Order: sequence, then structure tokens, then C-alpha cells
Amino acid sequence: DKDFSIGYCPDNDGDRGNFVYITQEGKAEILQAQEVFALVVAIELADADKRHIRNQAVAVNGPTSGRIDAIAKLFNAKVFRSEVGEANVVNLASALRDKGYYVHILGEGSNGGNITDPAKVRDPLNSIMTFLKFFSNKELFNFMMERLGASKAELSIGSLLNALPPFTTTGAFSSVAKMHVKHTDYALMKTKYEEALKATFPPSFLKESEIKSYEIRQTEGLVERIGTGPEFRTGLCKGGLKVVFKAEDEEDLGYMWFRPSGTEPVLRVLVDLKGNKKALHDNLIEYQRALIEIADN
Repeated sequence: DKDFSIGYCPDNDGDRGNFVYITQEGKAEILQAQEVFALVVAIELADADKRHIRNQAVAVNGPTSGRIDAIAKLFNAKVFRSEVGEANVVNLASALRDKGYYVHILGEGSNGGNITDPAKVRDPLNSIMTFLKFFSNKELFNFMMERLGASKAELSIGSLLNALPPFTTTGAFSSVAKMHVKHTDYALMKTKYEEALKATFPPSFLKESEIKSYEIRQTEGLVERIGTGPEFRTGLCKGGLKVVFKAEDEEDLGYMWFRPSGTEPVLRVLVDLKGNKKALHDNLIEYQRALIEIADN
């Protein structure tokens, strides 16, 4: 029904909203978790940049899509990452404010919820308020489309979504986004994973791609460390491990990521790639799962 622009339903504990928008063709489309977060971040950063607020930053978790980095760059903001966990992201935002950054929007893109200052928890009503800001301000929409390098279009969620930098990301609730493993010695598992990665990289399907090298980034609490080996991990080593893919000129092209779940006996698994690259994404998620199986065995 084209009389409607957007609809949402919160989950049972109210920290996540499932959003649906109506396309210009009159079709109802569900927004993925990373898409909701990307839209909200883009609107809030653009609104602040349009009002000449400087020193903007966004606090996110490790598996939040690199799309956020691309959006932030367009609206003069920086992105900082913490370990998975709402408290980690909120505490990182607080630490950034102490350093003089303006941090109005934060959250875990991989969960689809945003936290809008002064809130300290996810609430889809915050997302609704951001979308209302967007729908009620044609000047803001035009400003965003110009910065995004997009042609003029009807003010709609679909128009903005199509204008955002394209990324291909594993769905948070996809069947390939989690793995059951036998072992819980995550320190040893990560070491074995790094060894398997070094021994098999690049896999044959990457030979003709832009991806030429990688670096490993690991998050614990509010800290992100760059480096391979046990010296870049502490304690039970339950933080996220990210393999960031590099082009020949060292540009980040995407990443593979995994982390032990804090709520289920599984590993969370994700691939995020710059551009519309479903075939490469599917190959990489299969490769990632194979590396974890090697490490687990």
C-alpha cells in the first residue's frame, strides 16, 4: 500500500526493530540489520554535518559493515570499533566524548539496533525518530543525495538505500552466519586458524580478484589490536578476530570475521565486502567456515 512509507515491529524484549519499506514499484521490502544501521547513521551524520558540527565520530562493534566507514568519510566523521556488546560500544562512545569527539549515534550494526545519545541501550523507537527526521526534511534529503553522488529522486527510504555505498554482507540471521564447534579453547583455536589462513591464502578463487593481502585485527573490550599471534590476545581470547582484505594500494576491500557467541554455544561468522559481490561473498564465507573447521579439528 503506497499510502505507507515504512513499518516496524519490535522483537519481544524491544531492543531490535524489524523494518519494512514500500518500494516505488509498490513492493514491500524487509531491511536487513546492517541496512537499518547504515541508514540511521547516514541520516544522523548528515544532519550534524549540515549543521556544521565538527569532530564527529561513530562508535560501533567489530562486525559492523565497512559501509559505515564509507558513509562516515562522506560526512566528515571517524569510525571507532569495540568488541561485540552494547556496553562496550556505549563505553567506547563515552571515552571518545572525553577526548573531544561529538558522538551522537552509535550501535552494533550487526544487530541492526542503534543507540542515539543520550540513550544507553538499543531501542527501535530511536530508529523511528531518525526516520521521521529524514521524512520531514527535504533539504536534508537533497544534501545527503548530493554528498552521496546520487541523482535527484523521490524522498524515500528506497532512494536513500540505493544511494548508499554498496556492500555485500552476511545476513545476521543467515544459516551460514553461525557454526557449532567442538572446542572452547579459543586461544588455541585462533592460533590454529591463523596457521591455516597463512597456509592456504590466497585460495584459488581470489587469484584474479583485487584482494592481494590481508591483516588481522582483534577486538577485546574497547581495544582493537592489529597483528597476528597470541601476543595480540588476552585472557580467554573470546573477542572477535577479523581478517581484513587489502588491495595492492593497501585499500580495505572487506573482511572475514568470527567470534564465540556470548549467548549460544556457537561461533558467529560473517563476511563483508565492498561492492555488489555476492559470488565472492559466498566463496569467502565457505572458505571462512573451512578454516574454522580446520582449527576446530
